[in-house]
Amino acid sequence: MLYVDHYDLPSSSSVLPQNAFLLLFTVVRLQSMSEKRKRPSFDVKQEALFKLGVLVYGTFATSQINPETKKHWKAIDVAVHSNVSKAAVFGWKKQAKKTMGRHLSSWVAKKVSRITTFHHPDLEAAIAQYMRERMIYMRGEFLFRADVVCKAAL
Repeated sequence: MLYVDHYDLPSSSSVLPQNAFLLLFTVVRLQSMSEKRKRPSFDVKQEALFKLGVLVYGTFATSQINPETKKHWKAIDVAVHSNVSKAAVFGWKKQAKKTMGRHLSSWVAKKVSRITTFHHPDLEAAIAQYMRERMIYMRGEFLFRADVVCKAAL
């Protein structure tokens, strides 16, 4: 990546050309990608949350057993194992419901988008007619509704 060193620009204004903007981008410094702070991937977060006992829907259960220590995973152990700070792990744990819910909804959306849909006009018309009749029946102010009478009779 290219980053501009502002302190490398000449100090006198007489040296600057008419378009100082171009000069700004001629003086650059290369910075290696290893120095750049990178965000952990979702897989790292998901693995860390599963070790801490977060289920798919963001609810909590007992944490998994660490095979090295034969004890339950703690947030500090997960941070060391995932090579992130423990503050990051605590933040992931705090936002677990939102994170896992977002993951689940995107997964469901992907699965639904792959399903091939078929068009059945007769079936759609029958369902629409049933729903209309049901709504008309439910709006009616009957003293004894059929479903209540059937339930009481059984």
